[in-house]
Amino acid sequence: MGRVGRPLALALGILYSGCRPERAGEVSGDASGGAGGSSAIRITPLDSVLLAEDDSLYVAAPADFTLDPLDGAYYVADGFAGRAYRFARTGEVERVYGRPGGGPGEIGDTRVVFAVGDSLVAVDDFRDLTFELFDKETGEFVGRRSRDGAIGGTVLWSAAGDTLWLGFPDFPGGDFSVLMWVPRTNQLRHLWRVPRIYRDHPSYFAMGGLGTTLARWGDRFLLDFGALPHLYVVELDGRDGTYVDSLQIPVRRRRPIDDNIVEIAETRTDARTDMQRYSYLSFLAGIFRRADGSYLLVHTEKDLEGTPPAVERRVSYYLSVLTADLAQACVDTPLDLGSPVGSIVKARGDTLFVLLQRAVAGEGTTQPRAETWVKRSLVEVDRDACEWASTGFPGSR
Repeated sequence: MGRVGRPLALALGILYSGCRPERAGEVSGDASGGAGGSSAIRITPLDSVLLAEDDSLYVAAPADFTLDPLDGAYYVADGFAGRAYRFARTGEVERVYGRPGGGPGEIGDTRVVFAVGDSLVAVDDFRDLTFELFDKETGEFVGRRSRDGAIGGTVLWSAAGDTLWLGFPDFPGGDFSVLMWVPRTNQLRHLWRVPRIYRDHPSYFAMGGLGTTLARWGDRFLLDFGALPHLYVVELDGRDGTYVDSLQIPVRRRRPIDDNIVEIAETRTDARTDMQRYSYLSFLAGIFRRADGSYLLVHTEKDLEGTPPAVERRVSYYLSVLTADLAQACVDTPLDLGSPVGSIVKARGDTLFVLLQRAVAGEGTTQPRAETWVKRSLVEVDRDACEWASTGFPGSR
């Protein structure tokens, strides 16, 4: 099937059957706080860019979306197509990295793409547990780096760009949560053991998804595992890294973590019950440092409805702001994205970037087709209007 049939069959027929097609060129949802949201966190749309696609080059199922740290170009990993793309900020495709397959430079399934220094792009191969490396400018394959676990979640660069920290939710059976990679020396180092609740109850880990979020906090880091109520402060002291302290992001509108969540996670009697497990959690999908030193947090909630394989997935998004001293948070402003087929939310400084796909109605008898957009919005915080709540961090006790 071509660009019309394959993405929509995958997305609409299996997971998103309830999303209505938009008219061509229409992008609904203004990425602002919706009804009941807090005016304290203002989200002002800046622009929307349609990514250039055609019948032979299109984004079938975006698994990851990152920005080049040097020029801000957009990288998109496509797990369904077994390749990754580089798009200019204007939406034109500049490069394709990899192709489906199992050999060098070929990708069985990818979840992550990111720039390495100023000359390389790494495309994660989730099946072979390798980084497939490509020349950023030409797209040519230049080598591969094997590893021993699954990557998913944050990609974080050092200020000098010579070290990367990658979310490393090595499930099942792994012990560590972050992989530090120094490309110049090809050094790999495993950091910060996965919390005991995940090691003792792997079904809960699986329920949280393969994602680890990480952000710098001075010479330390903020670390989260998506489906835990705690945000951890960690440092690079010692061989494996050390847990220093923790805090909790308050809950106002999104779902709290249920007291018997482990029991819920480990109860799998039928497909319907397994689907309903998703409705018990909100997930921390990203931590991003803002220009003033505070942090923007993105939470998601998932709901699955219907009977397999015609299952409709609905995702709600919430934005929160955590103060630079980690002591207080202004939480749970809804992020209105309309009714996208799928979306990935990232941020840089005070700018919010949303990669989203929409089903667009065809003309006459033409089938609906998919369009891929990147929307940019400005995030501003009115500190006086916020209902600040304590996180329980030492500075607020």
